[in-house]
Amino acid sequence: MRTRFTLGLALFVALALGSCGGDRQSPPPPSSPPLAQPIDAPRNAWTWVDFPDSSCGDGSTTGIGVNPGDSSNVLVFLEGGGACWSYESCFVTRSIATDGPFGSVEFAVVASVTFQHSVLDRDDLANPFRDWSLVYVPYCTGDVHAGNNVMLYQDPQGVTRPFHHVGHQNVQAFLKRLVATFPGPDKLVVSGTSAGGFGAVTNFHTFRTVWPTGQLYLIDDSGPPLQGSEAADRIGFFDQSWSIYQTLDPFCPDCRQDLSNGFVALSAKYPGDRMSLLSYERDSVIPSFFSMSTDLFVARLTGTAQVIDPLPSTRYFLFGGTASDHTLLRSPGSFALDGVGLWDFLGQQVGDDSDWKSHSAP
Repeated sequence: MRTRFTLGLALFVALALGSCGGDRQSPPPPSSPPLAQPIDAPRNAWTWVDFPDSSCGDGSTTGIGVNPGDSSNVLVFLEGGGACWSYESCFVTRSIATDGPFGSVEFAVVASVTFQHSVLDRDDLANPFRDWSLVYVPYCTGDVHAGNNVMLYQDPQGVTRPFHHVGHQNVQAFLKRLVATFPGPDKLVVSGTSAGGFGAVTNFHTFRTVWPTGQLYLIDDSGPPLQGSEAADRIGFFDQSWSIYQTLDPFCPDCRQDLSNGFVALSAKYPGDRMSLLSYERDSVIPSFFSMSTDLFVARLTGTAQVIDPLPSTRYFLFGGTASDHTLLRSPGSFALDGVGLWDFLGQQVGDDSDWKSHSAP
């Protein structure tokens, strides 16, 4: 069954705008709370946690939502919501869901609108994560959770405005306390949708570094690291504003030439960790992000699937899709391929089922 998703990430349809002048500026050193301070939150309920050492694009602080569960397993979900890389895209067309503020009020709205039927829904009996501890990471930095830069953009009159592309630095700040809160999970899933899917891939190595033991899993929904030079060149363009290579290079220097090397590098570095890519074959949003036609996107996604095929611990679930379709983790119960529902596919992944296989639309 097909579903349509138009919330938030529909704003990802950003055009290939050139950077309207700007300079990099090193972020100021954060003023952080005591290191490794555990989060105290009641079980089976959402609690918003402010992080003074985090930042949205507008410079306001943000935080995370935490919902401790009854099992020893943890799922971290990185939100999506567009991208920006120039004065035009960040401040005029605003090809992002938000640049801030994002705090407890905004989190309550998102939770009430988007969590039902998703991987963050405890009431869905089909959800293999329903008794896990759940962590929600918002997105307000315009850099697919991978940036390390405060950029000074110039308007047409030459007036500069800062934008905090510090998504990766936010993740690092959150992890300081999450590791203290969940020091030894049996299983931990790093997941995300669209911009958050890209963020799950780019930050997985960082998660693995702070959780060196236990079983980790990667679920990338609709943030495909596409095979081919076109997508890699686009990321190189974004690096001018985001400094994304500071996040990618430590585990995948070859991603500068081909983003699909990300799965290859992670699979080689962490052979015991299971990883998956979920996507519409004709996604309505990501082609614009990479500034390519839908047909070229389909060809490059097929290339990524071919890169994944020989990897022993990585699989894909590629649904059909139309001109209005984007993301799957919002309602996994809506999808099935080859008689296997997406809930079952995810359950096989985290259950270490030997029958776990890739699926694609005919």
